[in-house]
Amino acid sequence: MSRPPTLTPPPAARARPLRTTRGEFAVLDHPVAAGVEPRGTALMLPGFTGSKEDFLLLHEPLAARGYRTVAVDGRGQYESDGPADDQAPYAQAELARDVLAQAEALGTPLHLFGHSLGGQIARAAVLLDHRPFLSLTLMSSGPARISAPQRERVTLLRQALAVMTMAQVWEAIETTGTPKDAGTPEDAGAAEDRGTPKDAGAPEDMEGPEDMEGPEYTGGPEYTGGPEYPGGPEGTGGSAGGDGGQEHLRHRWLAHQPAQLIATGHQLCTEPDRVAELAAVPLPCHVLSGASDDTWPVPLLDDMAVRLRARRTVVPGAEHSPNIDQPLATARAVADFWDTVHPSTG
Repeated sequence: MSRPPTLTPPPAARARPLRTTRGEFAVLDHPVAAGVEPRGTALMLPGFTGSKEDFLLLHEPLAARGYRTVAVDGRGQYESDGPADDQAPYAQAELARDVLAQAEALGTPLHLFGHSLGGQIARAAVLLDHRPFLSLTLMSSGPARISAPQRERVTLLRQALAVMTMAQVWEAIETTGTPKDAGTPEDAGAAEDRGTPKDAGAPEDMEGPEDMEGPEYTGGPEYTGGPEYPGGPEGTGGSAGGDGGQEHLRHRWLAHQPAQLIATGHQLCTEPDRVAELAAVPLPCHVLSGASDDTWPVPLLDDMAVRLRARRTVVPGAEHSPNIDQPLATARAVADFWDTVHPSTG
């Protein structure tokens, strides 16, 4: 998960319920920038303990490239409803069917984008039915279960959630810390200690064995941030202390359903390698990550990209959350990939 510096959306984003055949889901829907030719729509899935706000720093630069972006809270995440105690609705297949229902409700071919856990749910949706999608981007999302140290931490979190309230677990988190993927106060403090990195410029793009042809992007302005939204000229999103320090993270944590965290934490610890299945799907793929990642090591992501014959991007200066660490470089890499994908490939 990402640790967004704020939960306040950019001015053009519209917070609304997305009504589907499987219920309502909270979304942030950001239109294409004024005066820019529309190029497509993306559905964005957040990671473990995350929310639609994880992508706040990507909306405006992607809008400037011609892309409408719809970020969603999955079932039981933050502002989307779900049962507090029943884990069955959070089975991966059920969450994947939710994604397909969201795609149907949006009613247009989509670029599917998933971060961490969201990437594995996106993969499951594509394996059920790839037809609603034009492409799949997996950001900091690996081929199978998370690394051993992270499995230990997620297991501890799941055990705590089984016997403690969400508020009690948060208090324990503040004292001891918990999974890096969970975006806890410990992690936010660590990020603050090491300083917010400047946008590192162009990412390192490496094409897979089959280079995807496509035109260079020439339309629309480059986004450089604005005075009212925390994405200034460097696009770093400001300090980790926005919206009252860690209070906005606590607010989001308490809004999650514990059954969702227990069920999806188990998925992260047990996910099988389904890369061969995904490689057989006729869908352009993009594997994007930071230059370091202790949830899925970068060499593992490199290998996954080769196996998928996927475009590969490493964003310098970023770790598990390139969307927060280096938002402009991440948005450029994502839009550059989407620009190569034509509707006929879906």
